This record gives sequence, structure tokens and C-alpha cells, in this order.
Amino acid sequence: MSKIITVKNIFVVLLFLTSLLYLIFAFRTNQYFSLDDFFVLSYLKNHTTGEMIRQFLFQGDLWGFHKIMGYLNFRILFDLFGVNPWPYIVNNHIFQTVNVIMLFFLIDTLIGRSLKAFVFSIIFNSLYLYYFSNIHEYMVTFFCLSSILAYVKMKNYRLSLFLFFLGLLTKEVALSVPLILFSLAITEKKSLKPLVPFVYLSAGYVIFQLSFILTKLNLNPADTYSVDISIPNIINNLTFYLKPAWLIVLVLMAVLSIPRKSYLILACALMTLLPALILNNRQELYYLYLPLAYLCLFMAMSLINFDVQMWPLYLLVFFLLGGRKLLPPIAHQIFTNWEKHSLEQVTEEMVRVIGNDPSVKEIIITVKQERDTRMMLESGAVELFLPKEIAEGRSFVYRPETTSVLIFQK
Repeated sequence: MSKIITVKNIFVVLLFLTSLLYLIFAFRTNQYFSLDDFFVLSYLKNHTTGEMIRQFLFQGDLWGFHKIMGYLNFRILFDLFGVNPWPYIVNNHIFQTVNVIMLFFLIDTLIGRSLKAFVFSIIFNSLYLYYFSNIHEYMVTFFCLSSILAYVKMKNYRLSLFLFFLGLLTKEVALSVPLILFSLAITEKKSLKPLVPFVYLSAGYVIFQLSFILTKLNLNPADTYSVDISIPNIINNLTFYLKPAWLIVLVLMAVLSIPRKSYLILACALMTLLPALILNNRQELYYLYLPLAYLCLFMAMSLINFDVQMWPLYLLVFFLLGGRKLLPPIAHQIFTNWEKHSLEQVTEEMVRVIGNDPSVKEIIITVKQERDTRMMLESGAVELFLPKEIAEGRSFVYRPETTSVLIFQK
């Protein structure tokens, strides 16, 4: 019994329970699809898995990126559960919880301090992603952390390489894994020979992605994914992702840190965030997800070990980094979610109109259309949210200029 009830296991249980509070909050406030979810759903209903793999890997996904693992996860959920939001919420939550616990074990393995590992895993846990399409961030972080753990803790280099490969198939930022492993090998004076296959795989991946990268560099400045490498743009984006208090803490840790070797980890974290820093028109907090895991690793390696005399310093860091905001939100009451409400109102109106006149050719949407409702209509995914007897045999085309939906018999 004493082998089960250990300090480390208690911390793992506490992390699990803390993460569970986010799941409860998600069930109470975020039971709906949003933003890009609708375009992915629309694609999945019209294409097979084989078609998706071939297109997304070799031609690019809906936005031109070459990645597939997150979409395969989305595909499985869609085939099994359709547009029921609950499985998508649980799916993302499982990845979040596993990622938090893996970070705890990684920090504990590297520095042997369970309390510090717990504190910084809690900080990482504070960036909980509610958007279903954030599965890409969840999965790439899962593969990256598991690859690093397999390399550092298990010494299973082949498994680590395979997990790294899966990470590359999930999102480009997985290229950070060899950088982290190199940094750890240098700081711990380990052999670099096991990293050679990682370098070859990374080089091949960069060559594979080269045409895509060059395409993005030549985008119109107004495009969502256009690139701007100017210093003002990078600083503007950096202060969006890392608020002044965070920057102060990171600078102080870098200056006061006794183990200077942790600098390499900080550099890797910032390099992982770099693709988001050079985007011209896009600032999304989910880009911070994997870099935050690396920043927490850096802070854990840099901060003086916890003891009774050092608790004021830890308390100061906790409040500077957000204080109460680092802990799960609590939904004491359920308020109307206007995005979800608008989605439901539009589909209910369509069901009512078609039910009253099955031969209707156009429906004028009279209720207010919020952002996600417009995306559902524009993407062509609306039929997935209608009863089968209403959607069957019909196709729907949205006309934003008249806020109406044209109905065609298949």
C-alpha cells in the first residue's frame, strides 16, 4: 500500500482532479462546434479517409498545411458520433490530462523534484483549449512530450523516433523535439549519436515542406497566414502571447538562474513559438500550447529548489504568472452562450419552415446570425445539424448578401 500512496502519485492524482474541473466547465459552457470545425465537418461528409490522407499530405489540407494525424482523430470521432459535441470534448480533455501528467514526469525525471514538477504542470494546465479543432495542438504536444520521455526516461530511441515522426505528421512545430533533445544532451554531457536519425528525419521533413514554406512567404500581406519578419510585428506578437509579467519572470529566471544550461531550453521554447511570432494577421492563444510546455520545463530547471525559506518566491512567481487565472474556472451558473444559441435558433427555424412547406426553395433567416452560425452556413455543414428526415435529399447553399439559404433537391 505504501508503494501506491507516494508523494509522486498524490501529485498525479491532484493534476488529474485539477484537469477534471476544466472538463466540467467545458461541459457547462462549450457544447458546440465553432470556427474551422464546420469546414472540417463539411469536408469529412464529402470525402473518404483515403482521399483525405492523399490530399492533406501531398497537396495540403483545407488551409494548405501538410498534416494528417489530428484530422484522422477528428474523422474517427465524426464517423462514430457524428456532430454530438460530448465525445469531442472528452477526446480533447483526455489529451490535455495526459499531456499535463507527461510534463510532470518529464520535469521530475530531469530535476528529481516532484513539488516543482507539480507547480509548473499546474501552470501548463492553465492553458486549456476548448475549440474542437485544437486537436492538432493537443496531439502534437502529446507526441512531442512522449517522444522526449521515451528518449530521456526509457532510453528507447527507436520508440522516441517513431513518436517524433507521428508528431511531424501532426504539426510542423514537432521539429522542436530534436532541439530539446540536443539541449538536454549538451547540458547533461550525453552522447549525441542517438540523435543522428532525428537529424536525418528532420532534414527530410524540411525538404518535403520547402515548397509549402516558400508559398507562404509570397502570400498577399492581407492573407490570414501571410508572414512579416519585421521587428515591430514580432514584438507585437510576442507581447500578445507572453504578457509583461511573464516576460519579467522569464528574464529574471534567465538572469538569476544558477544552472545556466537551462538557457538552451528557453531558446527552444522561443523557437517553437517563432512561427506564430512572424504571422502578420493571426494571433491565437493555442499557438502557445507546446511552447508553454517547454517554458514550464525551463522555469522548473531554473528556479531555485523549493524549501520553507523559498515559498515567498514561489508565491510571487505564481501571482505574476496569473494567480487565480492559473486554476480552473468554475461555472457557478449557466448563462446563455450566444454562439450556441444562434446555431440552435437557425437550425430550428430551418426545420420549422421546411416542416411547414417541404417544397420551399429559399429560407430567409430572420434570427440574428452570430459568427459561428455564419461559418456553419457558409461551410455547407448545416445539413449535419438538421434532423435526417429534413436534410435527406436536400442540399443547402447560403447567400450571405440576403442572409438566406437556397434549397436544392438532390
